[in-house]
Amino acid sequence: MSSFTVTNSTNGNSNTLPTTLSPGGTIPLTGYTEQGSSITYTSLVNPTIESCTTDYLQSGTDIGNQYCVTISSQIISNPTSSPAGPAPEGIQSGTIPVSNYSSCSIIMCGGGGGGGGAGGSSFPGISPGSTPGTFAGGAGGAGGDGALVIINRYPLSDINTISYSVPRVVNGGLGGNNGFPGPGNAGQNGQPGGACIITFSDGNSITTNGGSGGNRGTGGNRSNRTPGTAGTSGTNGNIVSTITYTPYPAPTSTNFVNLIYNDTNDVIQVSSPATVCCQGGAGGNTTTIGTPAANAGGGGRAVFVRIYLYP
Repeated sequence: MSSFTVTNSTNGNSNTLPTTLSPGGTIPLTGYTEQGSSITYTSLVNPTIESCTTDYLQSGTDIGNQYCVTISSQIISNPTSSPAGPAPEGIQSGTIPVSNYSSCSIIMCGGGGGGGGAGGSSFPGISPGSTPGTFAGGAGGAGGDGALVIINRYPLSDINTISYSVPRVVNGGLGGNNGFPGPGNAGQNGQPGGACIITFSDGNSITTNGGSGGNRGTGGNRSNRTPGTAGTSGTNGNIVSTITYTPYPAPTSTNFVNLIYNDTNDVIQVSSPATVCCQGGAGGNTTTIGTPAANAGGGGRAVFVRIYLYP
């Protein structure tokens, strides 16, 4: 049976018989009822074959096209505590066949940079006659945000596959040791956030780079009677692209789980926020006497990609 193909006489497209006959999920149509019951519509398993005009419109769009939208891939980067992936950096990667689709929408962002660690403070000595006074270390700088872009309806003519690469979340820098009674040590810089990369089979690509790590705070010095200096914040990532695309405004929130395609204004938006992505980690703060070290910077937020395919 797999050797048989079915051709849609309306659009001339064809595909294998088993794929065409595979059942799809059922989607409720908001605002439509029949004898008091909500009307449902079967989602299209193979939009190359099944996309058609039904004369039922929702928000001005024929449901035969509206419900051909397929979420092909959603990848959120692994946490730093997870085992490394196939590559040493723990990169998740894959390739999606798209020859049956005419366009795609993509949401993607680079990872947030880790926050810088705070510098250690210099506390008074415990021996008699020690110089009084505590000189705090400098706070760490926040990590930069990863670049974020929403691309709507990028054409897929002459494109057979889309490949993605999503690296792991990064750590903030450790805080510096406090000095008892000597000077405190400087903290460590936060790690730079990873880049999300989309590559098309025609050789074009788009990259949303991660934010750079926050810079460390320096230690306080009781002997010189000088506090530590705060670290500067990391810079935000940028977008590097060889394609010409139509960008859409980023959501006001960077919570990127449970995204929906809003057919009213033709944009992808957040429905039910859950996981925060692309934000830089907070810088570490100085600590009080009695602690061995200043606070570490916060880890950067996740790298994210979601790909929508259209017939």
